[in-house]
Amino acid sequence: MNAVLRSLPLLLVTFALSSFAQEGSIRWTFATGSPVYWSPTIGVDGSIHVGSDKLYELTPQGTPVWHFAPGHPMTFSPAVSPQGTIYIGQGDVYAVSSAGKLQWVYQIADSVHVEPALASDGTVYIGADALYAINPNGTLKWRKAVENRFNSAATVAADGTIYIGAGFNLFAFDASGNEIWRTAVDSLIEAPPTIAADGSIYVTTSIYQGRRIYAFHPSGQYLWHFNTSGWVTAAVSLGADGTLYIGSWDGNLYALNPDGSERWRFQTAGKIMATAAIDANGTIYVGSADSNLYAINPDGSERWRVDTDGAVHSSPVFDLSGTLYFGSADGALYAVETNSALANTPSPMFRRNAKHTGRGSDFSNVGIVKGRVRNSAGEPLQWALVIRLRTGSVSAALSDSNGLYEFRDENSGEAQIITFKAGFTAVYQPVTIEAGSVTISDIQM
Repeated sequence: MNAVLRSLPLLLVTFALSSFAQEGSIRWTFATGSPVYWSPTIGVDGSIHVGSDKLYELTPQGTPVWHFAPGHPMTFSPAVSPQGTIYIGQGDVYAVSSAGKLQWVYQIADSVHVEPALASDGTVYIGADALYAINPNGTLKWRKAVENRFNSAATVAADGTIYIGAGFNLFAFDASGNEIWRTAVDSLIEAPPTIAADGSIYVTTSIYQGRRIYAFHPSGQYLWHFNTSGWVTAAVSLGADGTLYIGSWDGNLYALNPDGSERWRFQTAGKIMATAAIDANGTIYVGSADSNLYAINPDGSERWRVDTDGAVHSSPVFDLSGTLYFGSADGALYAVETNSALANTPSPMFRRNAKHTGRGSDFSNVGIVKGRVRNSAGEPLQWALVIRLRTGSVSAALSDSNGLYEFRDENSGEAQIITFKAGFTAVYQPVTIEAGSVTISDIQM
C-alpha cells in the first residue's frame, strides 16, 4: 500500500532548545465570558478551541482568533476532523470551518448533550434519543434507536465498532448501525468508553447507585468491576503499562491494575469529575473541585499543582509542544508548561487524542517511514527532526547529509513533523502518514 502524505497550513511558534520553562508554571491564561467546564481541543494547525459562553479559537500564545456562538453556552467539547472541520454537539449538531464559519446544522428534536465521535471515513456519530450517523456534508447516514436515551459520547474502535452507553447498558454497533451486543451495568454510563490495547472496554457509572469502573471483553463478556465511594463521571485513561487512571466524586484519583485491583489512590479535597491526561514520563494530570490541577507521579505522590479560582472540571489536553491546557470555573483557560509530551497509549486523555475524535488509531506497526525534507528553495534540511503522533511521540535522527530521515514508529495516523535548530523559530508542519514509506520532497517550510 502506498503511503499518502497530506500537508496542512503551517504554524510558526517560538521554540528554544536550550532553555525550558519551569515545569508547572503558567504560560498564560485567557478569560472567557463564563466558566470553562469541558476539555479544550487542539486543531490541525495547533490552535486551541475552548467552549464557554461561546466557542473560542486561540493561538498557542493565547491570542483570540475568532469565536462562534451556537445559541447555547458551550458545555461540551468539540471534535476536530483531519480536514480542520470542528463538530459541536450542543442542542443540535454543528459543523464549523477552521475559520469559524458555520457550514451546516443537523437538527435533533431531542437535544444533544454529548461530544461527537469521528470515524475514519468522516462519519459523525452522536447520541441523543437515538444514535445518529451523520455524513460530513450534514446529511443523515442512519439512525438507530434503542429502549433508552444514549447518555454517553461514542468511542470508535480501529475496526469501526462503535461503543456507547444507553440506559443501564453498554452497546456495541457496527458501522452500519447494526447492534452487535449489549451488556448491563449497575447505572448510567455518562463518560465515553475507553478501549485498551487488547480490545478490553472500560466504562464508568454514575447517578443512582453508580460508583463503578467496569471492564468488558471485546465480545461483551463481563470481566470485572471496581467500586469507588462516589459517582464516576470521568472516563478511564490508560498508562503505558496498562494502568487505569480514574477520578471519582469521592475526591480520589484511582490507579488500577489491568486486572481491576487497586494500585494506589490520590486524595484531593473536592470531587474529580474530569478525565485525567498522562504524559510520556507517566505523570498524571487531573483537576478537582478544590480548584487545583494536580500533577501526580506514577507512584501516586504529588508532583506539583496549579491553583485556580474555581473548580477544575475540565479534562486537560496536551499540544505537541508539551503545553497542557485546561479550563476552570473561574472562567479562564490555562496554559501550563510540562516539559513533556503526551503518553503513547491507546487512550492517554479525554476522547483519546487532542482533537477529541473519540477514535482509535487506524493503523499500527507501520514500520519504517523514510522522508527527504526540503525547504521552499529545494534545499535539504539538515536539522534534528521529531515526529509526534496522535497517540504519542517518536523521534528520528538525521541519517545522511542530504536531509534523509528514517523513522521507526509504533503507531501511524495524524502527526506533525517538527524541524528545529537551536535559537531558531520552529516550524510545525502537520501531516498524515497512512502506511508504508514515503518520500517527502514538497513540504514548504
